[in-house]
Amino acid sequence: MSEENLLYWLDLHAIPRNFPLLSKGDVSSRVYLRENGNEIIRILDHMQASFRNMVVVPKGQGSTTLLREIIEKTVTAPVRVPTLHIGIDLELFDEDEDISEVVSIAIVRGVFHHLVQNQWPEASSGAKRAKLLSFLGFETINDFRIFRKTLVSEEKIPESIMEYSENVEELYRFLYEELGISVRLCFDFNHDCSQDLLLDVVREQKWFDENSKDKIVEAAVTETYFVTSDQADQISSTWSVAFQKYIIRPYSKAEIFSMLETKFDLEGHLITIFSDRFVNKIWEDGMPLHLFGTRLKSEMVDTLDQLLRGEIPFYLEPKNGSYQ
Repeated sequence: MSEENLLYWLDLHAIPRNFPLLSKGDVSSRVYLRENGNEIIRILDHMQASFRNMVVVPKGQGSTTLLREIIEKTVTAPVRVPTLHIGIDLELFDEDEDISEVVSIAIVRGVFHHLVQNQWPEASSGAKRAKLLSFLGFETINDFRIFRKTLVSEEKIPESIMEYSENVEELYRFLYEELGISVRLCFDFNHDCSQDLLLDVVREQKWFDENSKDKIVEAAVTETYFVTSDQADQISSTWSVAFQKYIIRPYSKAEIFSMLETKFDLEGHLITIFSDRFVNKIWEDGMPLHLFGTRLKSEMVDTLDQLLRGEIPFYLEPKNGSYQ
């Protein structure tokens, strides 16, 4: 009955029935950006200041969104930055796979899609354009334009490019020395990523750094790890190099309430029908967003429990006490 009461209350106010659940897969992901996205600029400055760094994000509080927006900002910047930010989502990896092979393939595919989808040949000219077109597998700029009109899929990546997955240092060398393009690998470690997978990836990068990186200019490939504080400690204990860290603060209660307003198109309206005491009661600094949404829904269900339909209030506020 209480679940039905919640749905009735949501329908009464024309609120989407998935309220108040929050997920990193939301289309409206910009609602998760702190300070209206201004923190993205500070993170980019931090990333560019060193060859190897970490962005430490509270558990479940938007690391994937941050990375996606960072990549988007570098792509849409008025001045094209000569660095390919390649996002590598560890959530897509299987622990049983050959991590070295999987990471290398992800890098090569990321480079190809970045160059094609963001039309690097169009922004180049002369010998540089010719080299870039040849690298991508096109004879002329018109061939590239025709290709751009079709869906770019993994199957369409030329075999000559995929061969670089067996020798990624040569890919970095070619991009940097021949085209003046560097690569920044951005590893996105989901907050519940297994420790084994995390350490496998880090050991792979450590091995590359110690055995292959001396063959190329250091600036040709740099790394940023999007991690939780626990994961940052695990990486530092495995790889004794100087990581520069940028610490992301937890969301505030005000930001969480605003997030609910923005995501569900309730700006200026939610506060008139829904008490902010719900957020004050449930939100904790180290809480993943999906857990907050689940607990908030449970609290709302509990608030409406055992009420007859005619007793359901217009304005919803929680029962007294802390969340249990």
